[in-house]
Amino acid sequence: MRRGRRVLAVLVVIASLAGVLVQFGIPGEIRTVIIRNTVGIAPELFYRDLRGDLLEDYENVFAVAHNAGDRLGATQEAIAYGADIIEIDVISVGGILYAAHDRPGPILGTLLTFNGPTLERIWAEAVQTGIVKFDLKESTPAFIQLVIAFVKQRTAGSSVQVILATRSQAALAVLRPALPAAILLYSIGTLDALRAMRDNEQLLSLIDGVTIQAGLLDEDNIAWMKKLRLLIFAWTVNRLDVVNELARLGVNAITTDNLAIMELLGKSGRPITRPQTAASAGP
Repeated sequence: MRRGRRVLAVLVVIASLAGVLVQFGIPGEIRTVIIRNTVGIAPELFYRDLRGDLLEDYENVFAVAHNAGDRLGATQEAIAYGADIIEIDVISVGGILYAAHDRPGPILGTLLTFNGPTLERIWAEAVQTGIVKFDLKESTPAFIQLVIAFVKQRTAGSSVQVILATRSQAALAVLRPALPAAILLYSIGTLDALRAMRDNEQLLSLIDGVTIQAGLLDEDNIAWMKKLRLLIFAWTVNRLDVVNELARLGVNAITTDNLAIMELLGKSGRPITRPQTAASAGP
């Protein structure tokens, strides 16, 4: 009993410290690791003034609020600053879909630190933008069926656009016929994954675009993707100079934590024009 109380006390201290860390300016990557491995939530959005020259027009670039859908407050904040798209990380716990980046651990997450809201709760707020992006953190058949059922039920007779992003080709193969109106993105976080995609005709036939780590994009890669009529979502971009370069190269959307960038790019009030898939685009 005493040992159990000591363990609980330690967990309470860890969670309290993580809550404090949310409020301070710790470097992004360190902050993300600490917070997600203690309280299990995404770090806060932030507002950082944009330094540098602005382009004349950002009309063709959508603003995606990075992981904003993992917390109700962040969702509301991103909407207030004009984000075009709310990104929601999606997991399942006990057959229910939740908005969270990682599944809770068997002890630490379940007993104390897992605070992810249900997907239903976040969806009710996120649909205000007209476009909602799910970053699917699982790919099991059971999970994919939960996602399909959720999207079908919530979008029947609705004009809301749903974007589904995953690193699983098997999941994309199931989602494509089940949700023909959804925009499907292949998630790319490494150079190896990008190279593998270029040689994978079957994968290219399933997707409408990619969501890709911004550092992997260059003029040649973007030109190749545009030739295949693929949408290009770049993540995670918090600096104006990078925003400007990607906008010049013609990306379709930029994912950011910076509310100032959402304010700059957002409030388009228009849907995403869905491109032809690679299968119909030809060589």
